[in-house]
Amino acid sequence: MKQQQVFLARFPFSNQADYKIRPIAIISNNKLNEEHNFVWACPITTKQTKPEFELEIREKDFTGELKSKSFVRTDTIATMEKTLILKQIGEISKPLFEKLKTGLIKNL
Repeated sequence: MKQQQVFLARFPFSNQADYKIRPIAIISNNKLNEEHNFVWACPITTKQTKPEFELEIREKDFTGELKSKSFVRTDTIATMEKTLILKQIGEISKPLFEKLKTGLIKNL
């Protein structure tokens, strides 16, 4: 698993008691991804609810296939065990990843 890749995963709800299968963008660097049994990820959603915390994934910014108009969240980071990750479905572009990093930093 590498930074910028997008996977389907069992993403936990905030109460950590249940999950939803959804796309995620890997944000942790490749060294961390290689050395640990977990990754850091941001969820991808089709429902735009908080525009100030979401980045639209445009066709030019994604290699792969998302079924609908989608947004990556900059207000949620999950530490996810690799066993929760199901399959790779694509990759976000470097320019979109840079915007994602900026959004994450803004929220720190």
